Amino acid sequence: MRSRFLLIIIVALSLNFWSCSSKKKLFTNSIGIKFVLIPHGSFKMGESNRIDAKKLGGPKYLIHGDYDEHPVHKVIISHSFYMSVSQVTVKEFKKFLPNYKGVKKYYPYATGISWYDAVAFCKWLSKKEGKPYRLPTEAEWEYACRAGTKTPFYSGESLPDSSVPNAWGLYNMEDKVAEWVHDWYSDYSYGSKVDPVGPDHGLVKVIRGAGLDRQTPYYSRCANRAGIAPNFPPLSLEELHAMAKDSSILKGNAYENKNLKTTEHYKDFYRQQSNNEGNSNIGFRVVQAPMPDTKPVHLQKPFVQQCVIQNNKFAKIGPNPQKPYFRKRYILPIPPANTSVENLGVITTVGFHPGILKHNHSPALIACPNGDMLAIYYTSVSETDPNVALIAMRLRLGSDQWNMPNMFLDFPDIDDASPLAWCDGDTLRLFWGANKLSYGFPFHWINSTDNGSTWSYVHFPIFETLLGGYSAQPINSAFRDNKGYWHIATDAIGAQSVLWLSTNNGKTWRDPGGRTGGRHTTFALLNNGKILGMGGKSSNINGFMPESISDNKGKTWKIIQSPFPPLGSNQRPTMIKLHDGKLLFAGDLERKDGYQPKGYHQKGAFAALSSDDGKTWRIKRIPGVQPHEDPQRAKEMGGGTLGYAVARQAPNGVIHLITSMNTPCVEFAFNEAWILAPSNKNINERNLLENTATKIRDIKKYVEKYLSGQIKAEWHAGIGNDGRYLVNGRETWYYPNGNKKWEAVYDKGEKIGEENYWDENENKIWTWDHKKDGIGVWIHWYKNGKKKTESTWENKRAIGITTKWDRSGNIISQFKVHEGFVHEKVK
Repeated sequence: MRSRFLLIIIVALSLNFWSCSSKKKLFTNSIGIKFVLIPHGSFKMGESNRIDAKKLGGPKYLIHGDYDEHPVHKVIISHSFYMSVSQVTVKEFKKFLPNYKGVKKYYPYATGISWYDAVAFCKWLSKKEGKPYRLPTEAEWEYACRAGTKTPFYSGESLPDSSVPNAWGLYNMEDKVAEWVHDWYSDYSYGSKVDPVGPDHGLVKVIRGAGLDRQTPYYSRCANRAGIAPNFPPLSLEELHAMAKDSSILKGNAYENKNLKTTEHYKDFYRQQSNNEGNSNIGFRVVQAPMPDTKPVHLQKPFVQQCVIQNNKFAKIGPNPQKPYFRKRYILPIPPANTSVENLGVITTVGFHPGILKHNHSPALIACPNGDMLAIYYTSVSETDPNVALIAMRLRLGSDQWNMPNMFLDFPDIDDASPLAWCDGDTLRLFWGANKLSYGFPFHWINSTDNGSTWSYVHFPIFETLLGGYSAQPINSAFRDNKGYWHIATDAIGAQSVLWLSTNNGKTWRDPGGRTGGRHTTFALLNNGKILGMGGKSSNINGFMPESISDNKGKTWKIIQSPFPPLGSNQRPTMIKLHDGKLLFAGDLERKDGYQPKGYHQKGAFAALSSDDGKTWRIKRIPGVQPHEDPQRAKEMGGGTLGYAVARQAPNGVIHLITSMNTPCVEFAFNEAWILAPSNKNINERNLLENTATKIRDIKKYVEKYLSGQIKAEWHAGIGNDGRYLVNGRETWYYPNGNKKWEAVYDKGEKIGEENYWDENENKIWTWDHKKDGIGVWIHWYKNGKKKTESTWENKRAIGITTKWDRSGNIISQFKVHEGFVHEKVK
């Protein structure tokens, strides 16, 4: 079979050689674009060099390039093709779109263009000339850029002079103008490829040739991959400004209380140029050749989006609301959390995606209509690096344990910051920011109508007003007011926050003009229609957290003293309106430096309940709060911390509260009755981690089917003596072709025995062996059936020896870990 494949390739290359030799090497088309012939051949795709990343302006730990430039693999380009010698210029693009003006910073090249507009230009040009024009595939672009070289840049170890072409006559392949290519973005796979065209679907289109967040040489290497949603920007800068007729909000509104004191200003997070949204460095060059007829690669969704029950009838089953209920769970494992930079390799060695990093922070939380809880964190080493991405994990209704985190979403080479999640009726909405993207928007979002199993394309906000100062960091509040208007919270300048307003379900947006009295302010709609903002950090009034109240949808705020302690860096409170109209607020009892205002003596964190729109509060200390992940900060605080907190109430009434900046990060689940009950001073905090169900009744078999009638899932579940709906027995999910997808066995919601996850062709992806003593062994597999990684876990912490192999069975890396932390690097 292999010899036959090689014979076909040899014959194709031979035929193409004679075809190529008869073609012109250069030509200029009807609108003046110059093209050069790129010969067929082969190359190694990806970064095979050791990189001095710091010298080139990248993160110093990426000495082999980014994870998405691996595995390095052979690619055969079987047909020659013509490529434009440089990016399409403003003059050339205006022949397609006469009103286009361009971005002066990147003249003479056409930039600030969406992928769809670039594709439309190619279709227009194809029709005009009767020849096939298109964007290059990602493989064609890198092949043409390298022009036979193997070094980081086609010029060698350093960035080339833009006036000097590469060996095949192409200019600006590694300049500050980035370029759309054809492919959807995804991880590389192992093995040689012939004329690859990328995956069959995606959220992000690949961009090559230059950085987005940072335009430094590191991000202009031949192998570097960037990307963003294909509809970015949604409108041109001229169109955005034409819509934004109201400029009065540019002044902002000053604090209305002179007693407010601010302590930190966070200049690293501000947009340096106001109202620059969409004014990007992204352009394109074109290929004149037919599209390869290669079949796109089918993508396997991350497990967090797989095996999601769509029947919502079990979601309201829960603990008796009249009886106190409280539970604690570990949510983020160690590793990846709290891993040192020197030992980042342990993260992939225990089995995680290479895009998952050590600093997992600023969480979002959704209570899904089906009863699942979905948590999203950003993952990073430094929170302002371009390789920040979003990870997600799911607590499935009926399970007593959170799944391990999956890589969830990434705009490569963009700082994907501060996720914010909102369940708007039956629709999940996930907002996040591009924190350091100078021409990005305050936020963007995706939607899901199937409990997070699939998600929409990315929506970018179109503003009817010019924008006042802001940071592109969504907080943790999103809601509809009494008129159905959307309100989305982000940081503003310094110790301020802003609520962006949409009166038409997200079609257009306004900056209302007002700014609150705290960074990371958390908001809730009051029963009287006013909006209450609490906190957030780096400000105080008389030593207390500020409280901001608006009766005009965020246009102005009255800022007064709240009854709660002030917060500082690494701290973010959370407030939500509960199903019965009460307010739930949670935060730390001490500031980052240990300060507490008069009347506070206990350390740690608290939950508070108000039944009168925040006029009075019932406060209760939360047991089991973890210390700050930094030992010095933990010592200064003198108590545990919620870090950046977010709370949501599930359909069954249980309140879920998750944390970050802890060792490890945790989830608390409780009800209103627990807050109102007297504190138990004799509580054993270790017992909080134990399953609250000791018995189960009314066990029944359930089935979910595909539209075709084929069985999708079958499981057994009952009601625990704590009132919760719990899976008990075997749960099995199937692909549409009938092959098993995932199978696990439960005992009162806890996994026992063997758990398996397969791809559609019955290849094992990973397996778990859940032992009776609480220890589990997690193994990932290559498609050839050989082990990829093996690690042992207890209480979400890796223990013992963890090992990673190559596809031939040779050990690549090996660590000895103790309670999640590297004790020794064995290999």
